[in-house]
Formats: sequence, structure tokens, C-alpha cells
Amino acid sequence: MPFNNQTHPAMFWEQSLLGEDSCLTTTYVSGAIAQVRVVRHYPLIENENSDVEVLFRDGSHYKWNNKHVCTAYNSSFGISVSKDGRFLFVQTWDKGMFCYDTKTGTQVWRTKRRFGITNIFVNETSVLVHQHEKALQLLDIETGEVMKEKKPARDWGFHPLDDRHLICQTCAKHWEIIRAEDLETVEIIPSKKFPGDRWCVRNVYLEEGKVKYEAFRDGGMKDGKHNVEIKHGIIETHYQEEKQMEAMKNLLERRSIRKYRETQVPDELLDQVLEAGLYAPTGMNRQNVVMVAVRDKETRDQMMRMNAAVMGREGDPFYGAPCVIVVLGDPENYPVVENGSLVLGNLMNAAHAVGLGSCWIHRAKQTFETEEGKALLRSWGLKDTLVGIGNCILGYPDEAPEARPRLEGRIVKI
Repeated sequence: MPFNNQTHPAMFWEQSLLGEDSCLTTTYVSGAIAQVRVVRHYPLIENENSDVEVLFRDGSHYKWNNKHVCTAYNSSFGISVSKDGRFLFVQTWDKGMFCYDTKTGTQVWRTKRRFGITNIFVNETSVLVHQHEKALQLLDIETGEVMKEKKPARDWGFHPLDDRHLICQTCAKHWEIIRAEDLETVEIIPSKKFPGDRWCVRNVYLEEGKVKYEAFRDGGMKDGKHNVEIKHGIIETHYQEEKQMEAMKNLLERRSIRKYRETQVPDELLDQVLEAGLYAPTGMNRQNVVMVAVRDKETRDQMMRMNAAVMGREGDPFYGAPCVIVVLGDPENYPVVENGSLVLGNLMNAAHAVGLGSCWIHRAKQTFETEEGKALLRSWGLKDTLVGIGNCILGYPDEAPEARPRLEGRIVKI
């Protein structure tokens, strides 16, 4: 039974019944599959975003690209794909978790602990796993080594709220909202805010800025079948305050990146960055700025050579970034440079928020004043009178530069 991946604007959770006692649950983060979990059934699952196909054959065997992974005797497992599409993670109950290279199919690493992994969650540089009745562990995405551990962790595992926060029940008296990047507790929520009286919480999720839950309980037999009661509710939290703090943290921690991996920026992340550019403020709301996202290598390299020629040099002024967003404006529609600069700022901050690196590269003005530049504009279906304001290069960072000290005397309060 195929599972066809779809694109969604934000994180959500869905469950599809595969039979009377089998279900497929899928978690999406930023439009991409974050986790697929199958209970008591083994369908064919396809993840179109990363060209990975996971085949489940013979009932208890996991196979990926027809390569044998493991045999499991428990019916619960999970699949996750890293945001950059490099790694596939297969989580099993009794054989540990496996990390595979999506290009070669080779095993990169396997968890040392083999029993009781019930949940996995992947972010940019780490993998968070739930060890049954043991702990939440933060693993290095490249090596699988344990970087941090949080105890105790109860049987229920965790529920992702977004691509940076989880909620889990860490003891009988309360739940915790936890940052996925460092396992730090953001908020403690008393269990009394959740339904009691034999209700079992099977999902906690974020919707319209509110933390909501879905619970069920056995309502007894009806017409020879179990009558399962479902209940939904809203949990009062300070989660949005944390999100506001995250927004400020994102602004303060963004850095200009000048070293990139070759992996191309996927559609779902590029679209989020471009949307942020669309919502940048413009003078009198004129929205007179155009963005051209270039991922085609031939065009990208042509722009690279044109930019370098302005400086009279050779080399790559785009620092190896696989994607370049050219920001352009109509000189007859004032103010154009100011509006384009605001767009570039939004693009760079949004890139950092979704785990990408970026940097503003100059000389767009000179590049598109040339006849070759004007020809490029016409080939893109744009007027050749547009002026270049700046280039925002994008990609997965291959460095993590520290912030330089802020110069003093730059703030005056009257």
C-alpha cells in the first residue's frame, strides 16, 4: 500500500487506518516528512522528497532499496529523513536505530543500545531518540555518538510541536516542553491539564498557535466491537512566549556563511525563505522588488563568472553556495534600493531560521548593467531595465563562525 508524500506549510500529524487494528501515523515538519510510524502493519512507503523508497516485505523484514536492514519481532517502528536529504534513519524496537547514506545505501552508524527505541526526531545536526523507560538521548547526526541525555523518560515517548520543540510526559505528575537542540526544559505542564479517568493521550500537536491534544479510551463493547471514545482539548502553555524568544535568538545568532556543502537547497526550505522575502516591508507597500532563485548550475556558474569579472578576478565569489537569490528592483519605482535591502535582510534571517546558511554578495548592480546581464533578465521574462540590488547566497553551512564583538558607541538614546 503506497503512502504518497504531500507538501504542507507547517507541522501537523495525521493518522490513516490500514485495517481494523493497524494504523499509519505521519508527522510533517516544514512540509517534509519528519517521521513515519507504522503499527502492526507493513505497507510500502515512499518518501518522494529525498528519492528514498523503503520497502517492507515478508511481514517482519525491513528493506531499503532492496537492501536487508534487520528483522524485528515487535510491530512498531519509525522512519525519518534528515532535512538535507543526506541520511535515512530506521528505528526499530529490538534492533536499535540505523543511519543510512541516501545516495549510496551504505550504513553510516547504528546505535549502541539495541532495545527499546520508541521515537526519533531529526533536526539539522542531531537526532533525538527516546529509550523506553530509560532516557531521551541527543545523538550526533554524523556519528551517532550520545551528546546529551535527559532522565527520566516514561513509556509514552514524545510528540513534536514544531521543528525545534517536543512535548513529553517525563513523570506521572507533569509533562514537559523540551527544546530538541539541547534537551533543555522550556515549560513544565501539570498532568491535571490533560484528561484523566482512564483517558490515554495519543497525540499532542500545535494548531493555530495553540497546543492541543487528542485522547482516547475504551468505551466498552458495542455491536460486538470495541467502542473507542475520542476526546480533543487545548492545553494552556507559555509556548508562544518561548517562540517569541526563539525569534529574537534567531536574529542574534544569524551569521554570514562563506563555506557550504554541495547539497542543494530543497523546495520546501527555499519556498519558506522566499515567502519571508515577500513579506519584507516596502515603502508605501509598493512591493517593487523581484527575487530570482537560481539553482540551475549552468546559470549559477555564469552569474559567478560575471560577478568575479566585476572585481577583475577569477574564483567563486558565491563561496560554493549551490543556490543564489538575485534581488532586483525597478529604478522608476522609488524607493528601490532601500526596499531591496529589507528583502535581503528577511531572506538571510529566514535562511538561518530553517537551518540554512546565507550571505549578502555585492556587485548585483554592475552585473545586470552589462549586456550579458540584461540578456539574462530577458531570458527570465523580466524587463532588462531592472537594477540589481544584491545577491543572497543559500546552502547548508559547512562552518559555524563565532560572532565578533559588537562595536561600542553605536546606540544613542535621547
